[in-house]
Amino acid sequence: MNILVVDSHRDETEITISAIKVPWPDAQIIRCTTGNLGLIEVGHSDFDLIIVDLELPDMSGFDFLEMLFLHCSKPTIVLKRGLLESDEVRSLQLGADECLSKPIAQLDLIAKCQAVFRRYIGREDVSSITSGRMRLEADVHRAFVDRREVALTRNENIIMYRLMQNAGRITTYNNVAHAIWGNNVPGASAAIRMCVQRLRKKLCTDDITSVRIVTERGIGFRLVLAK
Repeated sequence: MNILVVDSHRDETEITISAIKVPWPDAQIIRCTTGNLGLIEVGHSDFDLIIVDLELPDMSGFDFLEMLFLHCSKPTIVLKRGLLESDEVRSLQLGADECLSKPIAQLDLIAKCQAVFRRYIGREDVSSITSGRMRLEADVHRAFVDRREVALTRNENIIMYRLMQNAGRITTYNNVAHAIWGNNVPGASAAIRMCVQRLRKKLCTDDITSVRIVTERGIGFRLVLAK
């Protein structure tokens, strides 16, 4: 098992690593002290889990998450001293799987890691799906609308796949939350709404009837595609 820890705080990183070593003593753990170094490692190696502190010395932790999920879809846990609800919601919006406040309790971190791994085991392996005038290349996080390419984040990619699976029918908040996080975590509905807002802007075309994501208030969303 390969794990990447992106955290500039040495003492706190040691606590994180010692917790991971309890259930996974043979885990190979790489520590990076900056966001840029972490992104370089992600480009060079295949990790089973990424743990990142939002308070990085060279960039915002949110910027790190955004760049990370443009290129990969790995289980990710976010840490921050004094984690606020707004931090958690935004992290989930960007694609993180779990959030923990520092100083971490080692048993909590272990439980979060195990929960994240359970969600990813057996997750459906999809490559592409086409509906109407839209094609989604899910494995590379790219959508094509009338031949125009659109880059998607991890969560946008998952939401778009669910919407295209159910094109013309309602995709519920619970359905999307389960696909992204494994259950309906706190702040999930708000995070999903923000992702859908970004999707609408990204997928906007000259022909407004080409792609529409319709809100079904209190229930979810429905994708309407021109043929």
